[in-house]
Amino acid sequence: MIEQYDSVLWLHGIILTVLAVGFLLWHLRTGGMLVDAVSISWVGYILWVSLAVAGAAYYGTGRAAPEARGFTLLMIYVGTLAYFAGLSFRRLGARLARWLPVPRDSLTAPRLWFLLILLAGVWVIGFVLLYGGFLRAAALFLIDGGAGGVGILAVIGLIAFRGRPISRFLMLFVLAAALVVLVSTEWSRRPAPAILMACFLLLYHVKLRYSTLAAKIVTLMTMSVAGFGLLIYLTQTRAERHYGSVARTQERTAAETLGELITIHSGYSYVVLEHIVATTPSEFPYLYGKGIVPLFTFMIPRDLWPGKPTASGYTYSVRFLGVDPPYKTVAAMIFGEWYCNFGPLGVLVGMMLVGVVVRMLSDVLHARQDNLVVMATWFVVVPDFMTEWRGDLTSMTIQGLLKGLLLLFLCWIGTILHAPEEKLLSVMCGIRRQSEWSYETPVATVAW
Repeated sequence: MIEQYDSVLWLHGIILTVLAVGFLLWHLRTGGMLVDAVSISWVGYILWVSLAVAGAAYYGTGRAAPEARGFTLLMIYVGTLAYFAGLSFRRLGARLARWLPVPRDSLTAPRLWFLLILLAGVWVIGFVLLYGGFLRAAALFLIDGGAGGVGILAVIGLIAFRGRPISRFLMLFVLAAALVVLVSTEWSRRPAPAILMACFLLLYHVKLRYSTLAAKIVTLMTMSVAGFGLLIYLTQTRAERHYGSVARTQERTAAETLGELITIHSGYSYVVLEHIVATTPSEFPYLYGKGIVPLFTFMIPRDLWPGKPTASGYTYSVRFLGVDPPYKTVAAMIFGEWYCNFGPLGVLVGMMLVGVVVRMLSDVLHARQDNLVVMATWFVVVPDFMTEWRGDLTSMTIQGLLKGLLLLFLCWIGTILHAPEEKLLSVMCGIRRQSEWSYETPVATVAW
C-alpha cells in the first residue's frame, strides 16, 4: 500500500479542505451562524468530500479507474465552485424562503411532555414492525425519527427545567435511553452519533452562541471527541453486537479503527466517483434524470408503478459492483449523482441549484433562530443533511425530510390539544424574552 500511495489525491484533499474552511470563515465573517445550513454544509463537505479525496490516496493505483483521476478532480472543483456560486445568490434564496411555510414557536412544558409520550409511541410501533418482520425500512425510520425527536426534546428539557431536579433527571434518563436503544438495535453507525451531534448543536445554540471563543472551542472539541469516540466503539463492536461472539473479528485499537475510517472507508466514495466518470457515457449511458425521479415519487409503491425508475445510488452500485441486485450499496459523493444523470453540465448546474436551496434554508433559520420548534427540527435533520455530500441523494433527503415532518406534525398536534397560556420553552431556556414573542403573534408580522 505504501508503494502505491497516491500523493496527488492527498494533496488535493488538503487543497479542498483549505477551500472549504475559507468559504466557511467567509460565511461566518459576513453574518452567518455556526449552526445554519451553509456552515453545516461546509463541515459536511470536509468530512465527506475532502477526506474522501485524501483517503482515496491509500488505494494507490489499485483503484477501479485511476486513469480518470484528472477529470474526476476537475468535476469536484467545478461542482464545489458552482455550489459556492449558488450560495452567493442571496436575493434569490431570500425570495424562495418567503414561500416556505414556517411553524410558530409553540413549544411549552406541557407540550414537551406530550411530544415525548407521542414519540415513545412511535418507538413502540417501530419496534413492533422491526421484530415482527414487517416493513423493515419504515420500522428503522420510526425508531430513528422517534429517537432523534426524543433526544433533542430531552436536551431542551434539561436546559429549560432549571430548579426542577425530578424533571431534569427524567430528561437525562430519556436521552440516555435513546442512545442505548439505537446502539443496541441499529446496524448502521450513524443514528446514535447523529443524536449526540444534534444535542450538542442545540446546547451550543441555546447556551453558548454568545459566549467566549474559548467556551465555543471547548464545546466543539468535546462534541468531536464524543462523536468520534462513539463512532469508533460502534465500528469495533457492530458485528459482535448484532451477530454475537461468532462474528468477533480481529481486534483493532481505537487509533487503527479511526485511521481506517478516515482513509479506507471515507476514500471509497471517491473511488466509486472515479469509476462513474471513467465509464459514463463510454460504457453506460447517462440516466437523464431517471435516477433523481425517486426523490419526488418515493411515496408511490413499486407495486403500483412497476416501472418506477430506481435511484441513482442503486444504479451506479450495480454498475460498480457488476451484480444486479447489488450485495451492498455504494456512494459516489453528490457529484456522482449529478454526473451519472447529466454529465459535466449536470455537475455544474446541479450543484448551483443545491447552493440556492441551501441558501434558502439558511435564510429561514436566520429569521427563526429563536424558534425552538424550527431549530429543534433542524438539528434532528442536520446529520442527514450533512451526509448528502457522501451521495445517495434520494435516501438522505427523504430520511431527513420525513424526520423533520414527523416532529413538526407532532408539534402541530400538540398545539391543538394544549392551550397556549403556558410560558414558551424558548423563554425558559433564555434564548428570547417573553416581550419579544407570544404564541398569538401572526407569522406574517415577523420579518424575514
